Amino acid sequence: MASGWINIETAMDSVKTLTVDTDRFLHLGISVSHMIGVFILTQLLRQISRTVLPKSVYPYVAELLCLYQLTICSLENGLIIYPEYGMVLYAFIMYVLTIGYYVAFDGNGNPCGVFNELIQKRITFPSVSSAAAKMACNVIGGLVALQHIKEFWSVGALDSHLHHVEVMKQPCNSAMKTYVLYGVTAELIATFIVRFVGGLSVGGKRWHKFIFATVVVAVTLTGADYTGMMFNPALATAITSNCVGHPIQEHVLVYWIGPFLATILVVPTLSIVNQSKQQTKRKQPHSHSAVNGSATKHSDNTLKKKTRKRKKYY
Repeated sequence: MASGWINIETAMDSVKTLTVDTDRFLHLGISVSHMIGVFILTQLLRQISRTVLPKSVYPYVAELLCLYQLTICSLENGLIIYPEYGMVLYAFIMYVLTIGYYVAFDGNGNPCGVFNELIQKRITFPSVSSAAAKMACNVIGGLVALQHIKEFWSVGALDSHLHHVEVMKQPCNSAMKTYVLYGVTAELIATFIVRFVGGLSVGGKRWHKFIFATVVVAVTLTGADYTGMMFNPALATAITSNCVGHPIQEHVLVYWIGPFLATILVVPTLSIVNQSKQQTKRKQPHSHSAVNGSATKHSDNTLKKKTRKRKKYY
């Protein structure tokens, strides 16, 4: 009899454990479905906007949609999935999301990208005003996403959603957990690494997005405890806009000036590296014998074509 009771109790414990696991999978499914839904929604909005809006207007809408998508997914992954499921799943989802952004985005999705475009062309009043408008659209996209998150979470699909809705009604704690100078340095280095790897196109068309996503995850996890590791001024503004112990001048220095300085440094660094690579490739054909002169000439012409294409791409 005693052993029978033990078996029943064991079975009941197993059922409870299975129920808990099922609930965890269900909760994870809701969060993941939310992010997938946002990807689908933004793609539909992109298609509609391209069809309806003038070509001159669409780039600004694209910037808004990129930040809208990025902010929602970052908050869902960072505030809901990370505390409940831990670092490994959080990092994996961030990796998948980054690849998704790489494929889906048709704008910069980052004021640093807009700034990068500006400093590589002739700076005029129209170019500066256009860049400022795109950055403003980035910020607006992040703030709209913040409102979307509050509305979606208030539905109460998850207890953690409701909990964070209540938390967001109060001033949040600053993501910056270090001195201002260290924060500026951290965001500068992070932005430099990510933009350098992105601009260098390591791995070619086939593998670059996977390498880039790996770098983004590694950099984020390395510095998350110091500044939240945003390396995106508009994302930082959306996430930390309601935080206490976070004066506006510190926010601007850490999350705007730091990344912008990194963007300025990346441009000449990439130029030097790319020129060095091109010079190395030009020297290689000359090592062939004179017998292969025609092949060498053909190789040089092909290299010139590739070089021209590469300059257009960057």
